[in-house]
Amino acid sequence: MKIKRLILLSLFIGIIFSGCSTIEKYKLEQKQLAPPNENTVHVALDRHQDCDTSSFKIKEYFSADTTKGNISLAAGSTINVRYIGINCPESMGQVEYLGPEASEFTEQQLLSSEEIILEIDGNAIFDNHSRLLAHVFVDGESLQKKILEKGYGKTAYLYDEYKYIDEYRAAEDQARASRLNIYSIDGYATKDTNGYNMDVVKPEDLARESLSDLEENFEKKLIDKAVDVLTENLFQIQLIARSH
Repeated sequence: MKIKRLILLSLFIGIIFSGCSTIEKYKLEQKQLAPPNENTVHVALDRHQDCDTSSFKIKEYFSADTTKGNISLAAGSTINVRYIGINCPESMGQVEYLGPEASEFTEQQLLSSEEIILEIDGNAIFDNHSRLLAHVFVDGESLQKKILEKGYGKTAYLYDEYKYIDEYRAAEDQARASRLNIYSIDGYATKDTNGYNMDVVKPEDLARESLSDLEENFEKKLIDKAVDVLTENLFQIQLIARSH
């Protein structure tokens, strides 16, 4: 927690001295990270559903030919998207271990991003639930890879040679080697199945997860309060600077 506070303090001090030009430069660099190509479309988050499923609003007309057929998406339309190549623990219905945490991580990544891009894979369009299968990018970075690196999901439902799968597997291997989250319990996330084995999760694991949630929520409240105070101070400093 102390480290996060120091990082926040350093960030706001940097903003005070560098001014708005630094922020504008950062935004410009972020927008240039993931230029669109013939298989990508810019979207906006409509409704977050689960760690690996979201509803997005299409920003511009999109059309592409793939090995599975043609796809067209109208500007302004809304579509349910399944993140291709990965699967996360369930956070709704029959909730699975670390499902809510995984879902929250994805939601925060989407809400904090300035640009969301979907890339349609040439070897897949829709799943059996009529959800669009896509690689998701937030501010130029793969969201699937971020989820896998944190140990909040694993590669799954690989029915063809999908793009980026090598990168996904490398991220997955890294999380497994570090025993992060879903790999913290032996046998919970295995390679031979698409789902998760709740039979190996013990009551003490669930209790430890609940305690961790309480600690994280308390820490988040402290950080949010610190951000509010620093933001207010920054605003006052800007007013004083303008008056002179």
